[in-house]
Amino acid sequence: MNDGMATVLSPMIVHAARLPEELLARADVEHEPLVMLESTPDGALVRKLTPAEKVEYAERTGESVFFGSAAEMDEAILGVPVDEPTDE
Repeated sequence: MNDGMATVLSPMIVHAARLPEELLARADVEHEPLVMLESTPDGALVRKLTPAEKVEYAERTGESVFFGSAAEMDEAILGVPVDEPTDE
């Protein structure tokens, strides 16, 4: 049972400023500008976006995203598909 918490039908990216600070603090994502909101059997879950999710969000919306570390940025860059030249 989710004790009155809203159910999220599908995972969604949310601007963290729209969520209660207490919820963000419990999930240890209070410094993230964007978070993933998704339902689990135990209730709603807020988590940090993966680098791939951040890239996909930026491509879809045109908004800038923030990578919190060099390792996170490297992971995002390495995950971007590269168009290989073709011999014609």
